[in-house]
Amino acid sequence: MGLKEAGVLYDKKGISVDAYLRTNQPHIYAVGDVNGLSLLAHAASAQGELAGANAVSQTSRAYDGNLVPRCLYTWPEVASVGLQKLPSGPLFDRVTSTLSSLSLNTVCVEAKYPNRLDCWQRGTLTFQILGAVCTRACGFCAETRGNPKGVIDIQEPEKVAQAAKTLGLRHVVMYLAVL
Repeated sequence: MGLKEAGVLYDKKGISVDAYLRTNQPHIYAVGDVNGLSLLAHAASAQGELAGANAVSQTSRAYDGNLVPRCLYTWPEVASVGLQKLPSGPLFDRVTSTLSSLSLNTVCVEAKYPNRLDCWQRGTLTFQILGAVCTRACGFCAETRGNPKGVIDIQEPEKVAQAAKTLGLRHVVMYLAVL
């Protein structure tokens, strides 16, 4: 990832961040699994939104993990509250078409999250970089697990940037599904 070359501090737990999700390097933030604060995609999304706001704002807010709801997603769904609407409509079609045409993956799609359209409507996507196979074996997740066998799309950073521009995203969260 080039962390050493960029001078970003890290250890076995992850990339070191302060309360505002900033690394020791100006203008570099780390969110999600890479900072070791939380291991769920919805927390990474919340961190990504906060880091994005902190990066462009004159004032900064500290991350408080207690304000992020604790929840687990399973597939097949074993429990639910209320009615669930299946994702559909023009936005859903535009996002899935863009992801498909660029061969990109998102945590929401790979893990079969039922609320993915809610995030997309807020202009947020959690891209799963380095492929659709996750090396983690979280019992609560519907991700395809296994060994991605080192397959890397070297054009993936450009594809993510193109998708973000095409979809007019406000926040982009990058999720590395490889430990």
